[in-house]
Amino acid sequence: MLMPSIRPAYQATQELMASKGWKELTAVRNGKVHVLDEAKWNLMDACTREHLIRLLPALLTGQLS
Repeated sequence: MLMPSIRPAYQATQELMASKGWKELTAVRNGKVHVLDEAKWNLMDACTREHLIRLLPALLTGQLS
């Protein structure tokens, strides 16, 4: 889940993540959802994407939070 930095979108995302439906998702219940800073993880330039793709395995195996 990309956490937006813009206030209305941030609040909407917080509300979603507090909802019953969200909390009932299997991935959420099993701790398999990663909340990431949109400002860091949603950049479009090739250099940043290359760097972030190297971080994904550590993120998905719990070695990076």
